[in-house]
Amino acid sequence: MGKGPAEKYYKQKITKEGLEHLFLFTGHLDQNKLPPLYSAADVYMFPSTFDTQGLVAEEAMACGAPIIGVKDSAVEEVIDSGKNGYLFNNNQKSFTDALIKAMKFKTPLRASRKTAENYSKEKMAKKMLGLYEGMIRK
Repeated sequence: MGKGPAEKYYKQKITKEGLEHLFLFTGHLDQNKLPPLYSAADVYMFPSTFDTQGLVAEEAMACGAPIIGVKDSAVEEVIDSGKNGYLFNNNQKSFTDALIKAMKFKTPLRASRKTAENYSKEKMAKKMLGLYEGMIRK
Protein backbone atom coordinates (compact mmCIF):
# COMPACT_ATOMS: atom_id res chain seq x y z
CA MET A 1 0.00 0.00 0.00
CA GLY A 2 3.00 2.25 0.31
CA LYS A 3 5.96 2.85 -1.91
CA GLY A 4 9.30 1.18 -1.96
CA PRO A 5 12.49 0.84 -3.94
CA ALA A 6 11.20 -2.19 -5.88
CA GLU A 7 7.88 -0.65 -6.96
CA LYS A 8 9.05 0.12 -10.52
CA TYR A 9 10.43 -3.41 -10.91
CA TYR A 10 7.14 -5.01 -9.83
CA LYS A 11 5.03 -2.76 -12.03
CA GLN A 12 7.19 -3.65 -15.05
CA LYS A 13 7.07 -7.37 -14.20
CA ILE A 14 3.28 -7.34 -13.81
CA THR A 15 2.87 -5.48 -17.10
CA LYS A 16 5.24 -7.88 -18.87
CA GLU A 17 3.13 -10.81 -17.64
CA GLY A 18 -0.12 -9.10 -18.70
CA LEU A 19 -1.44 -9.11 -15.13
CA GLU A 20 -1.83 -5.40 -14.50
CA HIS A 21 -5.63 -5.79 -14.26
CA LEU A 22 -5.13 -7.93 -11.14
CA PHE A 23 -2.96 -5.49 -9.18
CA LEU A 24 -3.51 -2.09 -7.63
CA PHE A 25 -0.57 0.05 -6.55
CA THR A 26 -2.14 2.73 -4.38
CA GLY A 27 0.85 4.53 -2.93
CA HIS A 28 0.39 5.98 0.55
CA LEU A 29 -3.20 6.05 1.84
CA ASP A 30 -4.83 7.65 4.86
CA GLN A 31 -5.49 5.19 7.69
CA ASN A 32 -9.28 5.52 7.40
CA LYS A 33 -9.20 4.33 3.77
CA LEU A 34 -7.50 1.03 4.59
CA PRO A 35 -10.31 -1.12 6.08
CA PRO A 36 -12.47 -1.16 2.93
CA LEU A 37 -9.42 -2.00 0.82
CA TYR A 38 -8.33 -4.79 3.15
CA SER A 39 -11.89 -6.16 3.11
CA ALA A 40 -12.00 -6.13 -0.67
CA ALA A 41 -8.61 -7.82 -1.07
CA ASP A 42 -8.47 -11.40 -2.27
CA VAL A 43 -5.16 -11.80 -0.44
CA TYR A 44 -2.92 -9.53 1.59
CA MET A 45 0.75 -10.19 0.84
CA PHE A 46 3.30 -9.42 3.53
CA PRO A 47 6.78 -10.09 2.10
CA SER A 48 8.73 -7.97 4.59
CA THR A 49 11.52 -9.72 6.49
CA PHE A 50 12.46 -6.67 8.52
CA ASP A 51 9.13 -5.46 9.94
CA THR A 52 9.28 -6.10 13.66
CA GLN A 53 5.58 -6.13 14.55
CA GLY A 54 3.45 -7.00 11.53
CA LEU A 55 0.70 -4.58 12.56
CA VAL A 56 -0.46 -4.04 8.99
CA ALA A 57 -0.95 -7.78 8.59
CA GLU A 58 -3.08 -7.81 11.74
CA GLU A 59 -5.09 -4.87 10.40
CA ALA A 60 -5.75 -6.78 7.18
CA MET A 61 -6.69 -9.87 9.19
CA ALA A 62 -9.16 -7.80 11.23
CA CYS A 63 -10.89 -6.97 7.95
CA GLY A 64 -11.05 -10.65 7.00
CA ALA A 65 -8.29 -10.70 4.41
CA PRO A 66 -6.34 -13.94 4.11
CA ILE A 67 -2.64 -13.28 4.61
CA ILE A 68 0.48 -14.70 3.08
CA GLY A 69 3.68 -13.79 4.86
CA VAL A 70 7.33 -14.66 4.72
CA LYS A 71 8.69 -17.03 7.35
CA ASP A 72 11.25 -15.56 9.73
CA SER A 73 9.29 -12.35 10.14
CA ALA A 74 6.86 -10.85 12.64
CA VAL A 75 3.80 -12.30 10.87
CA GLU A 76 5.04 -15.83 11.51
CA GLU A 77 3.66 -15.42 15.04
CA VAL A 78 0.11 -14.73 13.84
CA ILE A 79 -0.21 -16.85 10.70
CA ASP A 80 -1.46 -20.38 11.29
CA SER A 81 -0.65 -21.76 7.85
CA GLY A 82 -3.71 -23.20 6.15
CA LYS A 83 -6.14 -21.69 8.66
CA ASN A 84 -5.81 -17.91 8.51
CA GLY A 85 -3.15 -17.54 5.84
CA TYR A 86 0.00 -19.13 4.51
CA LEU A 87 3.67 -18.75 5.27
CA PHE A 88 6.29 -18.94 2.56
CA ASN A 89 10.05 -19.22 2.43
CA ASN A 90 11.81 -16.20 1.03
CA ASN A 91 11.95 -17.51 -2.54
CA GLN A 92 9.80 -17.24 -5.64
CA LYS A 93 8.44 -20.82 -5.73
CA SER A 94 7.37 -20.84 -2.11
CA PHE A 95 5.78 -17.39 -2.51
CA THR A 96 3.90 -18.48 -5.64
CA ASP A 97 2.66 -21.68 -3.95
CA ALA A 98 1.39 -19.72 -0.93
CA LEU A 99 -0.32 -17.14 -3.14
CA ILE A 100 -2.08 -19.81 -5.21
CA LYS A 101 -3.25 -21.62 -2.07
CA ALA A 102 -4.60 -18.40 -0.58
CA MET A 103 -6.39 -17.48 -3.81
CA LYS A 104 -8.00 -20.92 -4.08
CA PHE A 105 -9.02 -21.16 -0.43
CA LYS A 106 -9.80 -17.54 0.40
CA THR A 107 -13.29 -18.17 1.80
CA PRO A 108 -12.21 -20.60 4.55
CA LEU A 109 -9.28 -18.34 5.29
CA ARG A 110 -11.60 -15.61 6.52
CA ALA A 111 -10.69 -17.11 9.91
CA SER A 112 -7.98 -14.46 9.84
CA ARG A 113 -10.47 -12.04 11.40
CA LYS A 114 -10.81 -14.28 14.45
CA THR A 115 -7.02 -14.32 14.82
CA ALA A 116 -6.86 -10.52 14.67
CA GLU A 117 -9.31 -10.29 17.56
CA ASN A 118 -6.58 -11.75 19.79
CA TYR A 119 -4.45 -8.69 18.99
CA SER A 120 -7.02 -5.97 19.59
CA LYS A 121 -5.89 -2.89 21.51
CA GLU A 122 -8.02 -3.94 24.46
CA LYS A 123 -6.68 -7.49 24.64
CA MET A 124 -3.09 -6.40 24.18
CA ALA A 125 -3.48 -3.73 26.89
CA LYS A 126 -4.87 -6.35 29.29
CA LYS A 127 -1.96 -8.70 28.53
CA MET A 128 0.55 -5.93 29.12
CA LEU A 129 -1.19 -4.85 32.33
CA GLY A 130 -1.12 -8.46 33.55
CA LEU A 131 2.58 -8.65 32.76
CA TYR A 132 3.32 -5.47 34.70
CA GLU A 133 1.17 -6.55 37.65
CA GLY A 134 3.02 -9.88 37.76
CA MET A 135 6.37 -8.13 37.73
CA ILE A 136 5.30 -5.78 40.52
CA ARG A 137 4.15 -8.72 42.67
CA LYS A 138 7.56 -10.37 42.30
